[in-house]
Order: sequence, then structure tokens, then C-alpha cells
Amino acid sequence: MKLSSLIKRLVGAFFALAIGHVSFAQVVTGGLTGLVRDNGGKPLVGATVTAKHEPTGTTYTATTNDTGHYSVRGMIVGGPYTVTASSPKHKTTERADVSTQLGVDNDVDLTLAVS
Repeated sequence: MKLSSLIKRLVGAFFALAIGHVSFAQVVTGGLTGLVRDNGGKPLVGATVTAKHEPTGTTYTATTNDTGHYSVRGMIVGGPYTVTASSPKHKTTERADVSTQLGVDNDVDLTLAVS
């Protein structure tokens, strides 16, 4: 076997492995982000947001930050999801039929009434 033929095969094998490795890094999940606020428009810090994937029962939970925002990533793509938000001294709110998309964080804002 010629040296140039061996080098071509080795280079080809290297690229085949490199491309195969990259294909495993593809995104296969979706996510939700949003703002939780009270009915006066004030952001709610420390509110709990739960998204339940109805077909499987899988749940994902996040807590709002100091600006009332939350983010849930790594979710099963599709839906439907039921998204629930709760916070002390506020009524729990729920939004049904929420879906996720591949590689996208869908925006779902929620408003909680004061209890």
C-alpha cells in the first residue's frame, strides 16, 4: 500500500469520526422561560413554576429569580404541558396546553392574584 493512500484513508477516518461526534451534540430538548408577577404587575421573587408533561407525567420545576424570571430547560419536546405557578400569599395559577419546540425556550408569562 502506498504511503499517500494510507494517509488519505487515515484522514478520511478522522473526519468520519469527527463528524459522527458532532452529530451527538445536537439539541433534542426544548424549554420554557417567562416572568411571574402579581395582578398589579409586580415581579414575584421566589415563586415556584412547575411544568408537567401530560403524556408522561414528567415534571420540571424552577424558582423565579430576583426579577421574577424563571427558566426551565431540557424538557421533552412537544406537549401538552400544564404549567403551574405558586407563591405564598398568592393564588396558584395554571396554564394548560403549553407546548415546547426543539431547541427553543418558549415564553410563558404567568400572573398570580393576591389571595
